[in-house]
Amino acid sequence: MKVDLLRKLIREEVRAAMKDQLQEILNEAVKVASQPTTPMKKVTVEPRKSAPVTKGSIDEMLQMTKSSMTSDDYRSIGNFDSTQVPKATTANSMASQMNINAGNQPGIDLNSIPGLSKAKQVLDAAYAKDKQKAGI
Repeated sequence: MKVDLLRKLIREEVRAAMKDQLQEILNEAVKVASQPTTPMKKVTVEPRKSAPVTKGSIDEMLQMTKSSMTSDDYRSIGNFDSTQVPKATTANSMASQMNINAGNQPGIDLNSIPGLSKAKQVLDAAYAKDKQKAGI
């Protein structure tokens, strides 16, 4: 038997076996997916029944509110202005948490960066060379 014929025969048999196995796997998956594992319960939601509000109870509540409120409370109910808004913004509160507003804070010391301490001298030398090249 030739090698090519043997390869072809093995290839066909493997293909047929794989096709049968895949078909069985797909059929089993469809069966499992079509059968729900737990039955769904139907939930009914009943609206809440609140107690009827009678005129007497509203009048009593209004009277209690009237007796407990001061004149300042009455003025502040509908009189909104910018004085009632807190002054602190998010940036200010974050700055205070980070202790940035505590006065002069040391920043980065530029002289500690290597090569930056002579930057002005290098820049001045570059300007001088440019002037020499330009003939100024």
